[in-house]
Amino acid sequence: MVVFVLAAGACTASVSVPPPPSAPPSAPASAASSGHDPNDEYGMALTAIRKVASFSALLDAASYDRIWTDTDDLLRRETTKDKFIASLEEAHRTFGASIRSTLLAFQFEDRDGADGGTFLYMLYDLEFPTGPAREQFTWRVTSSNLATLVAYHIERVTPTPTPTLRG
Repeated sequence: MVVFVLAAGACTASVSVPPPPSAPPSAPASAASSGHDPNDEYGMALTAIRKVASFSALLDAASYDRIWTDTDDLLRRETTKDKFIASLEEAHRTFGASIRSTLLAFQFEDRDGADGGTFLYMLYDLEFPTGPAREQFTWRVTSSNLATLVAYHIERVTPTPTPTLRG
């Protein structure tokens, strides 16, 4: 199994499918007193979906510096630009360009404090020429539809065998 994790120490949340074992550590788990408006979730999710598409295109094009410009301060405090870019380069060398991606699950979480805000966790299944993988993004999103990357995780997964019927 190949795993790459680029994570900030801000938050974790469970999604419909369990997060990877090396998910970013959590900030204090107190409930957010001034969470996002649920009416904003559709716009926030669309923004993040567009950000994932942009991230994937930039990764496939080896435009790592551009990906770095969209990272959140939480991620920038946890790693250097050089380490981040080296991890993206290694992931790109290992997996290649994706053929297909499918959004499996997403979940919002509100966090209080200076490093708080509304976080959106997104889990994707990917198909690469080298086989399947699973990708998790954590975005900090705002009601004005800004999204910055807080964490990124990708790992190879074992393909599920397709049953064949004998007739």
